[in-house]
Amino acid sequence: MRSHNTGEKIFECDICKKKFTRRENLRAHLRTHEGKKYAEGTASLCLYCGRSFTNSSNYIVHMRRHTGEKPYKCDFCGKGFCRSSDLQCHRRSHTGEKPCVCRECGKAFSRSNKLTRHMRVHTGVKPYKCTYCEKAFAQSNDLTVHVRRHTGDKPYVCELCGDRFIQGTALHAHRRSHGHYPPPAVPQPAPLIYTIQNTIPHCPSQT
Repeated sequence: MRSHNTGEKIFECDICKKKFTRRENLRAHLRTHEGKKYAEGTASLCLYCGRSFTNSSNYIVHMRRHTGEKPYKCDFCGKGFCRSSDLQCHRRSHTGEKPCVCRECGKAFSRSNKLTRHMRVHTGVKPYKCTYCEKAFAQSNDLTVHVRRHTGDKPYVCELCGDRFIQGTALHAHRRSHGHYPPPAVPQPAPLIYTIQNTIPHCPSQT
């Protein structure tokens, strides 16, 4: 049963504290704050998720993740990106450029975050801690695999027999037990080509 409107303003705007009697009126009011600066922190508000930004460029990039807008296109493959910096890093996969060089061993990388992960080999830093035990890891994906040993999660499933595995590499190794995978294509016989010569019965010439 629908409740009657008592006239009490119970719906409050978290941004400017203005109150409304109806929820839909509050929603309409919130649209007036979209992309604008408001008093506390002079931040821009995202109406999709409620996140606020003090930097306008970060706000614009964030909004593109909601709208799907990707204005920066790769001139090699046409792939689009929200940020020009992401496009710049992507282009290196085409050009082979690796400007991020390790000072310890000279190994080069296309992205700075890859260099950061590599440096942990030299420094021994292991920032990813297991919440189930005291073990720590240098790479986040190693921690993810380790935690599955505690939880029993096996997300990789063999589509041939249903066996499950913690890692994708274990699944690939298991597939070899089924023989050729994927199964080789069955060779097809060559199509018969009929010509006038082999479709008309041979008639001996009359003398």
